[in-house]
Amino acid sequence: MTKKVSWLGMLVLMPLIGMTVVGYINAQENGLNGTWIWTRINEPEETSSADFTYNNGSFEMSFSNDPYLKGSYSIDDKRIVFETIYLHGNLFYKFDSYNDVTISKIRIELKWYSKNDLKIIGVYSDEEINNLFQPLSAANYSLNGNTLTLNYDDGDISIYTRNN
Repeated sequence: MTKKVSWLGMLVLMPLIGMTVVGYINAQENGLNGTWIWTRINEPEETSSADFTYNNGSFEMSFSNDPYLKGSYSIDDKRIVFETIYLHGNLFYKFDSYNDVTISKIRIELKWYSKNDLKIIGVYSDEEINNLFQPLSAANYSLNGNTLTLNYDDGDISIYTRNN
């Protein structure tokens, strides 16, 4: 009986280990790992930048050097899909609205918030919280040296430069 259970355990664990290794290798081989900088100049005196840091399936975005959101991403060929898991309190200070939700109605502590954390605060409805955490637009991406181009499904194109 012990041998049967051990072999059964191995049969269950091997595919999980294999998927983890393949996912890690895929993230390493796609060349995204690292920090990428996007800069926008609206007028000579107004410059803003966004940094995306990719790390083996996780990402973090900052806006003008302040943390903004973080989550996970998955890749299928040259297509990247994002899932937002945490929003930072900076978001609520920098913007009046985000994903069609008025977020300036409260000023919260400058830390990371999950969906559940925002539900506990009790200021936003479930619908507003779901809108806040809706995924970033998926994109096709291309790498050319130290340049990353994201062609988002909504038509936007963003060009990033590798920072590291």
